[in-house]
Amino acid sequence: MRVDDGAITLSPKGKGAQCFVATQTDEDLQRMLRGELNVVTATLQGRVAASGDLLLAVRVAGSLPELGRLCNAARERKES
Repeated sequence: MRVDDGAITLSPKGKGAQCFVATQTDEDLQRMLRGELNVVTATLQGRVAASGDLLLAVRVAGSLPELGRLCNAARERKES
């Protein structure tokens, strides 16, 4: 995944993860994708764990609502 000023581009190419973000529950991930859960707040609450480049992790997590919108749009195109 490439993040450029909040825009996400998915690509199968990659040389390994620079950061890793994990949620304790699927619901927390879904809330992050909908923009309902702030990654910094969730990390402070112990609901999200991040490792590697933490600044990048915050940028990636902040871009998750856009990723959610892209996934929903792709799903809708596929279903129609």
